[in-house]
Amino acid sequence: MAAAGGGHAWLVSSTMRESIASRPGRCSARALALAASFEELPHEDLRPPIGEVGMLFPVLTDPPERRHATWRSLAVSLDCLNQILRVVADRSADWLEQALRDLEQAEQSMQAGRHEWACFAAHQAVEKALKGLNLACGQQAWGHTLTRLWRALPEQDWQPEPPADLEDRLRLLDGFYIPTRYPDSYPEGTPGEHFGRLQSDQALLHAGVVTSWVRAALAERR
Repeated sequence: MAAAGGGHAWLVSSTMRESIASRPGRCSARALALAASFEELPHEDLRPPIGEVGMLFPVLTDPPERRHATWRSLAVSLDCLNQILRVVADRSADWLEQALRDLEQAEQSMQAGRHEWACFAAHQAVEKALKGLNLACGQQAWGHTLTRLWRALPEQDWQPEPPADLEDRLRLLDGFYIPTRYPDSYPEGTPGEHFGRLQSDQALLHAGVVTSWVRAALAERR
């Protein structure tokens, strides 16, 4: 591409196409077409919302006369990347499947008397379920805090309705993310000493309710 700053766009486009090619069968023809046509975007004619672009490094390292064009190129690159991400195959089913496996692991750990791991696996099940739900809504969510993964979802009329006291259930499970694994979460003793059947029962109960609801919500969207 001859336009100023186009090198950055070409690099992003090339990376997109390589990523798509590495996942045969998971990407639509539209995604491939978007990546291929990205190099032809008329960067010099576009005026994206420059202030919203967070990629500062190329702008700071380019010579002053090229920085504005680089801003435009990066903004268009991010916009096209968002389009690519929206049309690649939805992998929410993979996240849900792993969430259900984590829930099975939580049950097995509880039966084996490893209650700290039961609680952690229950948290992991819900984390993966909520990340899958975010993907089904056309976005990717990051992090491990369940309440934030829930709040990141677009507001909508869920079918079926979310379980009662959902956020309180998520808060309880969030409390199992770190203390279940690290001894320095306590003045003394190991996590295994601080978790018992009562905690793992609660973890399995709430994780089961949330993952079952996510499974039903995903089924309604298909």
